[in-house]
Amino acid sequence: MDHYDKLVEILEKHSIDEVGLLPCDPPKDDMPIQTRAYHPLLLIDTKLGISLEALTILLQQAHEQFVNLPSTAPDQTWEQVSRVMILLKPDNTTAMNARKRLVHSGVVSVQRELALLDLIFTVARHTKSAAAWHHREWLLTREPQWLDMSKERRLCSQSATLHPRNYYAWSHRRWLLERILDNRLAVDDEYHTTTTWIEHHVSDHSAVHHLGQLLPAWLGFAPSSDSCQARLKAHLVWVDTTTQQYPGHEALWMHRRTCAQVILTIPDLAMTDWVRAQHRWIDMILQYQPLASDLDTSPDKLQQQRTHALHFGTWLCLWSNKALHWQIPDDRYHRYLGQLRSLDDRPCYQPLSQLC
Repeated sequence: MDHYDKLVEILEKHSIDEVGLLPCDPPKDDMPIQTRAYHPLLLIDTKLGISLEALTILLQQAHEQFVNLPSTAPDQTWEQVSRVMILLKPDNTTAMNARKRLVHSGVVSVQRELALLDLIFTVARHTKSAAAWHHREWLLTREPQWLDMSKERRLCSQSATLHPRNYYAWSHRRWLLERILDNRLAVDDEYHTTTTWIEHHVSDHSAVHHLGQLLPAWLGFAPSSDSCQARLKAHLVWVDTTTQQYPGHEALWMHRRTCAQVILTIPDLAMTDWVRAQHRWIDMILQYQPLASDLDTSPDKLQQQRTHALHFGTWLCLWSNKALHWQIPDDRYHRYLGQLRSLDDRPCYQPLSQLC
């Protein structure tokens, strides 16, 4: 049997729940005796290992099978060939569309197709397949009864762990969020889960962006204006604490810009007081001298922290002028710019007088 036939037989005769990519072919003698016939594919219990060399051969053979398959072929043949194709390369849009046709015609159930996607997402590189995530959302929209929110969130977390800063997994999580916006407990849980994730992955821009999209919904569930402001203040304390504990991470500083936009929508909030507080926070960062007990006192981290603070400060000056029609003293803006030029060789902002 060639590689393709071996893979087909494995998928037909064994319940595979995980696929891993191996750097090289495993020694045949080290494989379980009962699965040596599948060499160079490694099958141990329900785990399938494919070497990078074997993957190249499999992709070529699967592509030949797929493109040479006549349109009049039986649906079961289309199911077999397209299943192998998207398992190896889920971004093959033609094969993914063939799967949709099979689901639409009832040849493949939504439940079975979701299980196939679960298997596909055990491969780290496949967790960033836009076609696979879109296919999953199409399935769950088609038959919402299969939408298990806890399972979907676990899948997103698993995918973001396998492939860090996984925009596609967090986009799917945003898609899930849109389906729980009327559920206060679910939104609260999503908020706390996301902030906890960020505390352990402070450089994950996609996670921080998700938090920014989640924040208005979380604040909106406050029963009164006072409790909304209390929630907001608690969130801003979390932002300050996390930024201080993990210095030098741009994602956290960018989140402050999102907070500014959200704060602007909350009535009865003294925006000018918040802006002044941010400038005091920036001054504290610029004047900060590390203690021996600090978690991270490396010069590079401290310089990155000051650079991000100055970039945020210059943005805050411009944003305040545009959003609040509040004239920030020109000397503060230029003081930020002067310090920024001494720390960061990237292009700086133009003089405030030319922008306002």
